[in-house]
Amino acid sequence: MAKKKDKDIKVSKDNSKKAAKAKKSTPKKGKDGKAAKPGLWTRITTYFKNVRAEMHRVIWPTPKELLNASAIVIGALIFFGVLIAIVDNVIVIPLDFISQAGVESLAN
Repeated sequence: MAKKKDKDIKVSKDNSKKAAKAKKSTPKKGKDGKAAKPGLWTRITTYFKNVRAEMHRVIWPTPKELLNASAIVIGALIFFGVLIAIVDNVIVIPLDFISQAGVESLAN
């Protein structure tokens, strides 16, 4: 008889654990009947946990790859800076000539 009571107690504990687990898994309802948002602190901690997980997935460049990429970017900046300066002068010099010619013709 004692064995049966022990078994009944064990079964009732298992059932109470299942009930508690089921109770936890049902989402809480907000004022509008939709699922309630988690608290601010919970959302902040979840955000930073996700950020940390993503940072572990990042494949970081080696120092050599970083140097090569930096050199390419600096080279492209210099190239396009010089190109824009040349195009600017090609446009400005004729405009200055036209502007000077217009001023001289008005002075005569």
